[in-house]
Amino acid sequence: MEPKAQAAARVLRHLGLAIKTSALYPASYPGKARTIDTLLGGIRAYTEAYGPFSVRIGKQTLSVDGLPIDGWTYSNLAHFLYTRKLLQVTIQPTVGQQQIAAFVSIASMERGALEAAGGAERLLQKEGILEIQVRELVLRVEEEGEILDLSAFFSLLGQGRLSPSERDQVIEILRAGPDQVAKFLHNVYSLAGEALHGIGEEGQVQQVYQAIRSLDRIILDSPSDQQPALYQSLGGAPLAMGKPLGRSVVHALLSGAKEDIAVQVILNQLSGDELAKMILIAAGDGITNDPNAREHIANVVRDVPLGREQAKGVLTALDARLPQPRERGGSLADTLMSRIHLPSSETAAPVPVPVEEEAPEQMEFDASQIVISPEDLARYRREAQAINETVAIREALKTLLDLLRTEVEPKELLDVADTLTGYLHDLFTRGEFLVVRESLEVLKALSASASAARGEVIKGLLESVADGPFLDKILATLWEARGTPAAQEIQACVKVLGEQLIGPLLRMLDLEQRAPMRELLCDLLVRLGPEHIDALGAFVTDNRWYLVRNIADVLGRMRSPQAVPYLARLVRHPDPRVRTETVNALANIGTEAAQAQICAFLDDPEPPVRLKALSSLDAHGLRVAMPALLALLEAPDPFNRRFVFRRAAIEAVARNGVREALPTLKKLARAPFAFGRHRRELRRLARMAHAIIEEPLTSHGAHDGGEGQ
Repeated sequence: MEPKAQAAARVLRHLGLAIKTSALYPASYPGKARTIDTLLGGIRAYTEAYGPFSVRIGKQTLSVDGLPIDGWTYSNLAHFLYTRKLLQVTIQPTVGQQQIAAFVSIASMERGALEAAGGAERLLQKEGILEIQVRELVLRVEEEGEILDLSAFFSLLGQGRLSPSERDQVIEILRAGPDQVAKFLHNVYSLAGEALHGIGEEGQVQQVYQAIRSLDRIILDSPSDQQPALYQSLGGAPLAMGKPLGRSVVHALLSGAKEDIAVQVILNQLSGDELAKMILIAAGDGITNDPNAREHIANVVRDVPLGREQAKGVLTALDARLPQPRERGGSLADTLMSRIHLPSSETAAPVPVPVEEEAPEQMEFDASQIVISPEDLARYRREAQAINETVAIREALKTLLDLLRTEVEPKELLDVADTLTGYLHDLFTRGEFLVVRESLEVLKALSASASAARGEVIKGLLESVADGPFLDKILATLWEARGTPAAQEIQACVKVLGEQLIGPLLRMLDLEQRAPMRELLCDLLVRLGPEHIDALGAFVTDNRWYLVRNIADVLGRMRSPQAVPYLARLVRHPDPRVRTETVNALANIGTEAAQAQICAFLDDPEPPVRLKALSSLDAHGLRVAMPALLALLEAPDPFNRRFVFRRAAIEAVARNGVREALPTLKKLARAPFAFGRHRRELRRLARMAHAIIEEPLTSHGAHDGGEGQ
């Protein structure tokens, strides 16, 4: 590394140590002041030589004044700052110890607490700190209104999945009309230039193009009756963007329309007049004064897939805006209709020309030519080298674990923990899952037996494994290895991490939209959960209904009685889908306490939930609910509004052989008058239930047959 890069790397290393120390130790710990002093010394040395220290932050990369700073330590720090929505941090030469300490304290906050406080930029402004400026990664539509964060930005660029709440926010932007969508796309353009290094203006336009395609997919997932209005907003947005960006985006859309179905769909939603405006924008400012305008327009229009009627409408609108030729001929539509591209459904299909197949070339086999190819030889050498490297890393790992047991100085402890995390990641990448699992087990044992300070450092190490680039690698490898023996070894590593993984996995479950991946995450939570019910149950009060529904499913699949009190909190959850899943979970657990909680759903405001509760009761639950069930069966129902519930109640007591219901069943079975189909059906069911409960199994058929005659 050149001297400037070395100086920058030292500052970043000290920054990472200061943030970790701030997060791990209380304010009174003397080591915190030492890390701040060391960091300040590194910053002053850098700024005296090179001016302000400015670091750009990617998901797993850091760069200072355009110089990339590589290594596991910096990748971990990048991910830490990235998840706190930081894009750039600039520290001026005039910074002092108080300002550095305040920034480190803010940066080390738990990300949920930091977001709730308004973000790092707002907190620094509140503290009056001008020597440190931060830029945050957020998409805004209104100047003061934060709309979407960085994860949504990358999702729109095809590098992730929008969460349901983010999708709802995007739909609201589309509903607001073309002007609002245009502002939104302007911000995508600006943020692409900041977050994606070195892509240039053309690359930024392509990111806007990709965002438009992503918005098309979101519209397609919306109800069909809402789609036309949403498409109108999206299609009209490029016209509302203004120059020069609007022209670049329009040109990109028209250029890509020939091959891109999504763009074709968007353009087909526009009127002929709107498409004509687009074509004029793409052709340039001077087109309306150009005597050769019609020829230029022909070049623009030629590759845009339009239906015949839509094409005529566009050309008619263009004809009114373009200068007329000196020798007046036919209209623009008459002139160009034969030259534009029409969809395949509106043109005759070409007649296929048969092609004579050539006989395969005969090749002779020469045994003397059997040699190891240079590619295979290089591969064998790489494999041998990898084996040697793996052995070296294993030995280094053992040494680091020994140092972690004995090292005293906090700075050295943090250095050892950082390096050890990098080695664990490397070994996991090489498929050394057993070594990784054994090392994690050693670390867990050390964290429980070490002194308070050492235990906090080891706990922080385990948390960095459980929530960061390492976890992304674990899940990606597990996804690829599913159904193979390696998956069991990876899951064993996951199980060692235990409680540290509950929160990160739930955060990923919140954002994940792929059903198979959600299933994988839920399976991992089920595997981890039995020993950490309380950690998982703490999330049942979350305000995201879809996440709570998944948690209820996971708690039910674990079949632990310890989960019942947490599920009981969901009896009055505002979303019926959560309540339905809660009934399923309680039924899976099946204890008397769980059945008693199912009874609480019998007066749910949603009929499907009440029916689900009725069908989920066993004999114990039915006895608990018997007063309510008997009241339901015996109460008058002249308009048969409770027929489906009465039928479900009869079927439930019959299925479970609840003898306490016999007197009421006899009354229903002997009803002298049963006018109407529903009442006759209830009488028939009551007779069958009475027979099933009171008489031996061998007599059931006779009763069934007698009633059916």
